[in-house]
Order: sequence, then C-alpha cells, then structure tokens
Amino acid sequence: MGKLICSALLVISFASIASIASLAQREPTSPRLLYRTGSLSKEGGDMHQHRGSHKVRKMNRFPGYAVHVSSDSGQTWRIEAARIEGMSTLAAVDPAPFIASNGDVLLYSLGSNQTRGDPARSQPDNTWRILVARSKDGGKSFVEEGVAYQENSGITDPFALRLKDGRIRLYISKGNRVLSATSQDGFVFKKDPGFRSDRKGGVPGAIMVENSLVYLFVCQRQGIRRLRSSNGLDFQDDGMAIKASSGRMVCDPHPVRNPAGGYVMAYKEKDPAVKDPRFDVIRLADSVDGRTWTPRSGTVGTGSVPGLLIAKDGTWRIYATGRPPMMRR
Repeated sequence: MGKLICSALLVISFASIASIASLAQREPTSPRLLYRTGSLSKEGGDMHQHRGSHKVRKMNRFPGYAVHVSSDSGQTWRIEAARIEGMSTLAAVDPAPFIASNGDVLLYSLGSNQTRGDPARSQPDNTWRILVARSKDGGKSFVEEGVAYQENSGITDPFALRLKDGRIRLYISKGNRVLSATSQDGFVFKKDPGFRSDRKGGVPGAIMVENSLVYLFVCQRQGIRRLRSSNGLDFQDDGMAIKASSGRMVCDPHPVRNPAGGYVMAYKEKDPAVKDPRFDVIRLADSVDGRTWTPRSGTVGTGSVPGLLIAKDGTWRIYATGRPPMMRR
C-alpha cells in the first residue's frame, strides 16, 4: 500500500511540474506595450514604418521614460527614471523636452493606447495625441497637463522650438512630411497652414541661430538632412547634416543650444551589432554654427528617440522611449 501511495504522489508531482512549466510558457494576457522600432519607407523619409510583428518586442508599461544623465557635459552618463504622474494613455513615446520661459521643463510626447504592435503606428480610437507634461524639478519628474495637439491621422515625433516673439512652435512628423503648430503658452497649439517639409523626410528637430535663421533636420535613408528657413515655415534644402555610415541608419535628431557655446545634437544610430531591435545607439554631435556637425566618438548608451535637455543647473538629460533598465523584471 505504501508503495502505491508513493507512486501516486510521484505521478501527481510530475503532473504539477508539467502544468507549471506549461503555464510559464504561455503568452501573458495582461496588456503590455511594445518598444518603438522603425525602418525606412520606400520614399526614404518615414522612419517609423512597422518592422513586422515578429520583430517587435513586448515590454511592461512604465509611465515615463528612461533618462541618460550627465553632470560633465556628456562625457559620462548614468541611468535614471523620469515618471509622468497622471498619464491619460497607456504609454508615452517620442519625448521632446523644452525649457519654458518660467524655468519649468515641458515634455511633449506622443500618447499611445496601443496594447499590441508599434505604439506609434495606430491608435484604437483613431485619435493621435501630442501630450504635454510639466516638471518643477528640472526634468526629474513630471505631471501630465493635457493634450497639446491632436489629429485623426498618424502624427509622431514632436519637437519644440521657441520663436523670437516668445511663442512655441511644435514641428511634428507625419509620415515623410513635417507639419507645425504654434502656441502662446506651450499647452494649446494651433496648426500652421501647409507642411514645413513636403516629402523630404520626417522625424524633425530644429534650432534657431543668428538672424532668426531656422535649421530643420529630418531623417532620410542617407542620413539626417538639413533644411533652412528665414521664417521657420518655408524651408529649402540645405544638404546633409550627418551622413549615415555604411550599413547603419541615423535618425531622431534633437539639437539644442550648448550653454558652453555652439550647439549639440542627440540622435540615434541603428547599430548592426545590437541584435535586439528595441535598442538603438544614442550618439552626440557638436556644431559651432548649427549648420555643420561633427559626431563625437563613443556613444551615450542605448535607447530610441532621444530627447536632449540641458537643464538650468547644467545637467544633461536624454529621455529615451522605453522602460528604464532598473524597472524591468
């Protein structure tokens, strides 16, 4: 009898282990967000076409961004997490930090309610929202303030630029075009007529240099292209700013004025050595005049869609789409 009982217990134990293993291999049913990936369209401008569901990796939701932080002007970096309290969507991607006139840090993002697929590809309610959050502590943490701009078709990658008269202009990607919207307060934006870049490339970044000249940077297959304008609305082609190396892709330009002089740009580079498609390499480039750029040697780290902020205290922060490493399970 004892042997029969032991045999029965063994059978039950093995069955339980098999059942647990089977459960562990099942796909979780709770909603998860996917890390942003991108590829070039046939036109060479749209960097955010879907790579295919088999290549998109799932990740847990996190209400905010991973942040690369430097206290020595970008020589060394550490990782932190910037949380956005009161988020109205499941995720925020495409970060664009901006220092308001009162010293607050505003953070513009594409809000996403996707639970599967690329969070920047399409929205369940067919409404695409650029959200704005505010920070009172120099960009360490944020509280969502609401919707800054929205459309019923695909918009991504906002970038904020202060105009000479104090207004704020958002340059926004729409496929391989760039539209813009302008605001008096940084919280409610009205669309400007027409497009700033008509099929010359999307994913914009911009700076204003002397004499109100505006350089607009967009992504193309060959690299990051530069456009120029005297009014920030009507742009002409001005050549390549950063050329892609053979076998690599560069995109997501985020230029800002360097308090030490000149300008600095954060951008991403797709590195073939990084097999995980969730992670791109973040790099920096410097410019004296805002037109000619010299990439720095080395990299900041990994992340996608880098948004560069140089805070009032001199701290450099690069917000990157995705869950911070210390928050991953």
